[in-house]
Amino acid sequence: MIFGSDAVKYCVQTFGDFRIVSGDQVIDILCNSQKACELFALMLSSFPSKLPDDEIFRILWPGMNYHKAGQNLNSTIYLLRKGLKDTLCEEALSIVHHARSMSWLELTDDFSIDFVELERIFGEVDSTVEMEAKIFKLEKTVELYKGVFMNEFSSSSWVRPFQRYYMGLINHSLIELTRLNYLSGKFSESIRYTLKALKQDPLNQSARRWKTLLVEQQRLQSDHSSRSHELDEQIRLHEETADRTNRPAIPKTLRAIDSNGFLQEIDKLVVDEDGSNMLLSIQMIGDEDTVKNDSEEFCKILGSLLRNGDFISWKNEKALLILLNVEPSSIRAVINRLLKGGPVVNYLSSRNIRISYEMQQIDSSLDRDKLRKLLS
Repeated sequence: MIFGSDAVKYCVQTFGDFRIVSGDQVIDILCNSQKACELFALMLSSFPSKLPDDEIFRILWPGMNYHKAGQNLNSTIYLLRKGLKDTLCEEALSIVHHARSMSWLELTDDFSIDFVELERIFGEVDSTVEMEAKIFKLEKTVELYKGVFMNEFSSSSWVRPFQRYYMGLINHSLIELTRLNYLSGKFSESIRYTLKALKQDPLNQSARRWKTLLVEQQRLQSDHSSRSHELDEQIRLHEETADRTNRPAIPKTLRAIDSNGFLQEIDKLVVDEDGSNMLLSIQMIGDEDTVKNDSEEFCKILGSLLRNGDFISWKNEKALLILLNVEPSSIRAVINRLLKGGPVVNYLSSRNIRISYEMQQIDSSLDRDKLRKLLS
């Protein structure tokens, strides 16, 4: 669902003020508990992934006895569900889920989230060829970003990597808008976006360089100086050498382990055999040298998309991922998030690499000898 469209009943805003908007009405979540509100924010920031209890305990109740922290989590989830039910609707009780030591949100099409929409649009920019369409998409990302991500929780360390990530995305959008508007002959728009980038981050070196070049260009043009063409050439060279692939890293931890550790994790899950843990096998296909040189970088991108608790291991052109607590109904969504999202698609297309993949349940029927051969 598109954020803010008429088909959406509830718009969840995480940039600037953290709130839910329905039509013209701003809804305050009446959880009667600051911890319940922070738990909702924490779960929302990880959407659509699941959060292990250990991770929640570490963030919300650091150092607390595991049993006591578990009791606190159960009571906090109760308060959160009650708050959502009282302020939204009866159906809101089914939004918050907790099972098998994992917590997560399941949102219907009645909900849209601004950061999900921002990432979706941003992921489409590189594949957009027409310049005006590219500018339009970048402008939408800037429009969605109304302030610091989850600003109310800025004092909590867990939110800061997300804040840096989204601020980095918008800085990237603003510099791209500066560049594209200049190439389109929209000089005043180019300056406007440069100044906006500097207002957000006064130390942004790209924005400072653009401002210097553009202000000098403006002065020379007003003086009808012949040096205007020389400066135009400088700007063109600056535009060509700018590193536009230097995007902020996704604020997730890479859970990469060696082949022995990977197989040990598999063995633990086979014994557990709860039926919802999955193994995703990925094969890179393309020029042999390109695949060999790029496999580690590709797997790092994949690893950045994993949830806490998931694992990845790779050998040559093969990658193996352990995905915990994947419900059968959500397998397609997991595949789309990992393999068909902007970061992976853009990386593979830029290197002319294709992938094939297979997902299977981790249980006693899993051929572990085959896995050992893949990782050997």
